Amino acid sequence: MKPQVVNLGVIDIISTIQKRQKLYLALILQDVERVLGKNSQEFIQIRKSILDNSNEFVRSIVQAIFGDDYEGNLK
Repeated sequence: MKPQVVNLGVIDIISTIQKRQKLYLALILQDVERVLGKNSQEFIQIRKSILDNSNEFVRSIVQAIFGDDYEGNLK
């Protein structure tokens, strides 16, 4: 894949990361749901863990770029 970061600002890069994250999360969760069933306790627990950890991953990227004091100020 050819890099597409040319002339992108930090906010644009973070936005791109978040969009890709949502796509991959949807694909992962669809696969897990297909195997375990939407209402199974295992799926519910796995879904929560995946979503919580992926949100922390994106937060850690934002924090690495902007520092510790970014919450609530990023728009």
